[in-house]
Amino acid sequence: MADDTLHEKLRKILALTNSPVEGEAAAASAMLSKFLTKYNLSIADLELKGASRPGVKEHGVDLGKAAFKWKLDLAEGIAEFYYCAPMVNKTYKTVKFIGRPDNVEALQMLYTWVIDQIKVIARDERRKHYDRTGEHIDPLRWQLGFGIGAVDRLVERLKEMKAREAEDMSHDEFGNVTALAVHHQSEVSDYLEKEYGYRTDGKETESDRKRRQYYDNLTAEWDRKAREQEYLKSECERLGDMEPYYTAYPDQRPEVIAKAEEERSERMRKWEKEEAARERRRKGPAYRPVRESPADLVKEEQQQKAQQSGSDNAHKVNLRPFVDDGKKPSKGAIDVSSN
Repeated sequence: MADDTLHEKLRKILALTNSPVEGEAAAASAMLSKFLTKYNLSIADLELKGASRPGVKEHGVDLGKAAFKWKLDLAEGIAEFYYCAPMVNKTYKTVKFIGRPDNVEALQMLYTWVIDQIKVIARDERRKHYDRTGEHIDPLRWQLGFGIGAVDRLVERLKEMKAREAEDMSHDEFGNVTALAVHHQSEVSDYLEKEYGYRTDGKETESDRKRRQYYDNLTAEWDRKAREQEYLKSECERLGDMEPYYTAYPDQRPEVIAKAEEERSERMRKWEKEEAARERRRKGPAYRPVRESPADLVKEEQQQKAQQSGSDNAHKVNLRPFVDDGKKPSKGAIDVSSN
């Protein structure tokens, strides 16, 4: 990119969305994905000519108290399409993205922008639902359900579009893009291994390799000892004298095996008796299953309606900022932003 870095270019594009308008979220993400792929390919060409690599960083996204499940799911779902890895902690409700600096910043902007779009679309669809049915649904409950449905469909559409893009590319272009994705994933995995001890590219970490070698050696030793035991047993059987075998392996004496079997049977009988007692208690009044109240059933039904609405409307977002390389259409121009 000549004068602007990737994130500066994206700021110009996203600056046109001060008032988010309904449009197509998955398509907007796909457009940005193409833009990012083109940028990363140009950087890869420079690196082949000897330019230095920018390295990998991690950066968190502050979701505040509104770190709802659908926002965490969104972070996990879209990161891979922008050559980044997500670190999502659903217990503490935190999100971090790991990747090259420009890729991370681009992903952060897209992530925040898509969240804003989903919130606006959810608000509008709740109003439409009320106008159509007269049913009032708590705005937060609606947004929670709507977001889950929208994100599921958004990620699904991203995968569909990626697959179509791959089919449309020539063999050489597809190879370049694939190699680029693998390269970035390897970079991110190197960082993850160094900082957190795991990888996401399917390769072994150094600690995994050492652990595997340890267990391989241990298994080989067990196999060797088992072969020695079997050989001694067969020789003692051939000579008709099992005492050397029982001396070497006292746990194989018939009386020891019989005692161990008796103890195992006793433990099983005790467990079955305890399990029968637990089953009787489960059937008692203290263990009756908790029945959902009518209010709980209504909330669950409303959640499902919101989730379905999110899935049905996930295609909506304003594509105009991505038309004509981010230039605002001239007055009277035909809107070509819809799919």
